[in-house]
Amino acid sequence: MNYREYSKGEFEKLNPIEARNLADKLQEDVLVELHAAVSNKFIEVVNKLNAEGHSLCPYTETIPGDIHYRDLNSLRFALDLIISAGYKDTVVTET
Repeated sequence: MNYREYSKGEFEKLNPIEARNLADKLQEDVLVELHAAVSNKFIEVVNKLNAEGHSLCPYTETIPGDIHYRDLNSLRFALDLIISAGYKDTVVTET
């Protein structure tokens, strides 16, 4: 991840719409980076729970920040990671 891309100076160069878009990109980049950091540990926990008698299996497609396992009609176990970023004077408009 290129942190320089998200420096205060880079944000200050932008108009509010561009700054909102850059904040959105920052959210996505951080989500991908954190997913890479925690997903292996999450799978390790799943394996340990399975060793204790569960049969946890993936039940949705894994995407960054979203990992879901289920033991049929029993335990549900998930990782839901939310990253939020914004910048002054930026707003989200609904169309």
